[in-house]
Order: sequence, then C-alpha cells, then structure tokens
Amino acid sequence: MKTIKEHYAFPLSGYSAKQIELGFGASPWSTGLTKREYFALEVMQSILSTVPTKDLLYTVEDLFPRVAVMYADMLIKELNKDE
Repeated sequence: MKTIKEHYAFPLSGYSAKQIELGFGASPWSTGLTKREYFALEVMQSILSTVPTKDLLYTVEDLFPRVAVMYADMLIKELNKDE
C-alpha cells in the first residue's frame, strides 16, 4: 500500500481517503492532519522532548521544524519502497 503524504492520517470513518479528497463527507479543513504533517509532528515532539530547554534559546529559529519535515519525508519515501 502506497503512503501518500497528502492523505489524512486519521480519515473519517465511512469514507476512503479518495472520497474525502473529492469532497464527500466533510469539508477539507475538518478532516485533520495529513500523514506528512502527523509524521513531522511526531518527530518534532521527539526532538523537543530530548533537547534541554536552555539549548532551545540558542538554536536556529527554523532548524527543528526543517529537520522534522525532512524526517517525515524520509519516512514516507521509505514506506513507499517496493519490497
């Protein structure tokens, strides 16, 4: 099964990702996070839980979000590799 980064991480029950994409069942803004956003959120949470608070003040402003999105994209790419 291919992982599509734009598909919803937790689609509404009763509707497939494709049906939601086409507008059935709910408006696009009420369906939640995409898989890419969810994966990045989990990576960001992990990063922030391991970095001492004092060190957060001295990091590049967008470093952690960029790293989180990079890892999310890497995970999606790996999940889509053929076995």
